[in-house]
Amino acid sequence: MQKHFILLFSIAVFIFPYITSAQVQPSFVLMLNPATPEVGDTVTVSSQVQGANTPKASQSWFINGTESLAFKNKDTFTLTIPNEQTLVTSRVVFTDNTQLEKSTTINPTRVDLIVSADTLTPAFYKGRSLPTSGSPFTVSALVFKNNTQLQNGLSYAWKIGNKTYEGGALRGKSSITYTPNFESSVVVSVSIFDAQNTKIAEDTVEIPVVKPEILFYEHNPLRGLLQVALKEPHIFVGEEMTVRAEGYYLNAQTSREEMFTEWKIDGRETQSSSDDGQDLVIVKDGKTGKATLSFHIRNLTNLLQGVRENLTITF
Repeated sequence: MQKHFILLFSIAVFIFPYITSAQVQPSFVLMLNPATPEVGDTVTVSSQVQGANTPKASQSWFINGTESLAFKNKDTFTLTIPNEQTLVTSRVVFTDNTQLEKSTTINPTRVDLIVSADTLTPAFYKGRSLPTSGSPFTVSALVFKNNTQLQNGLSYAWKIGNKTYEGGALRGKSSITYTPNFESSVVVSVSIFDAQNTKIAEDTVEIPVVKPEILFYEHNPLRGLLQVALKEPHIFVGEEMTVRAEGYYLNAQTSREEMFTEWKIDGRETQSSSDDGQDLVIVKDGKTGKATLSFHIRNLTNLLQGVRENLTITF
């Protein structure tokens, strides 16, 4: 009986030191805010030491191996993301001369949202077509990582306003098309995920929805259509001139048969002088005074697509 007691006591002696020496090693964590920074973003890298029993003596930060003295002994680090991969490292030294080091690689992403409105502008117009009520526009997302465009293996989760588009992330859905109604603007956002379903980028754009416009131009028989719009009022100098009404931002998919056009002079309907209904010839009758030209264009199948404008002619 005595021998059994001694054996058990010996086992307890050997086990006890093993249990007390099995301490949890401290961990060092780096966190990014925002988590998926784009080129040009200001990102904050926060550090957190967990499970350390010894006080911290110093902390250093390094960018691509070069120490940044401005953040010496701080637990956060701030930088503006360049257009290239960046390695951020932090080193913590404790009072017992032990140390922890942690690195994170920032692969900058950039999302370019391209808005294309399916609306008409005159051939000479050098500006962009703009979205209008009743005409579709398309938003396309171009994704760049480390200045290289990513095209394969991506999923896109789109939102129009607060409404998720088609239920969530869709593989390869890099663009969407939407037709506004009475909104003055539309907010479109997208989150992009890689093949491992990790979000790598996101962006938002607010798209203004404008009203169609009409500008009046002189259609000169010798010089063609003058590209400077007539001002209000227009002083009629010659004996005869052709005024052309050019519509801006009407639905490009509208056929001529669907479009209603109408000219009026001082409220009286008058016949256009061109097949498309957008030209009007005016002739002086020897008197002086002024007249109001009115042009109205409207899509008969989509009443949101229409506009009326006036021009005063003095002679």
